[in-house]
Amino acid sequence: HQPGEGTVLLNSLLHVVEKAFKHNANNIRIAAYKAWMMLMDNFALNHAVLTTKRRVKLIVRPLFVRLSFYLEGVS
Repeated sequence: HQPGEGTVLLNSLLHVVEKAFKHNANNIRIAAYKAWMMLMDNFALNHAVLTTKRRVKLIVRPLFVRLSFYLEGVS
């Protein structure tokens, strides 16, 4: 793979996951988490993906979005 290859697809997938993490229905959030975990498992197969700071920041973004969404509801 070339650097940057699949970035548009990855961004699209992560955008969907971010939206699903914010969903009110638990089953949607659970499905999103499972999909995100499968994506992480696939990334783990390629060490080069996880050693790029920018890529790591991108793939953990849905978790931070969910956390901030949760914290807004708590306060």
